[in-house]
Amino acid sequence: MKRKKTPLSLSLPVSVSASVLALVIILLLTIPPSLYSFQDSQTPAPGEEQAEEIRPGPQNIKEKIALFVFTAWLWISIVIIVFLLILKIKEADRLHQMGYFHSPRGKKFLRKDTPE
Repeated sequence: MKRKKTPLSLSLPVSVSASVLALVIILLLTIPPSLYSFQDSQTPAPGEEQAEEIRPGPQNIKEKIALFVFTAWLWISIVIIVFLLILKIKEADRLHQMGYFHSPRGKKFLRKDTPE
């Protein structure tokens, strides 16, 4: 028995839209005013000296290489995790197309509220 494919609906219920809007407003209210002030922070006030700009960075070649290694490790782990997730999704799709989840062996994987 094949199921009909229904188009995905991108419209959200009103309650979800309202809660998302409320969350965005709350997040905007928690941002400190110094982050979104429109004053030019680069020009000093009259009579005030401009402090020397301090830029953080690696102190030597070991720290610089360590940053590159950490960044590479981070991206490689993200790629591996995404690849494994794609494999799991493909396997679940294959089992669904075979009808495994609607067979007696696959019933234990179905949730109780899922129609058979």
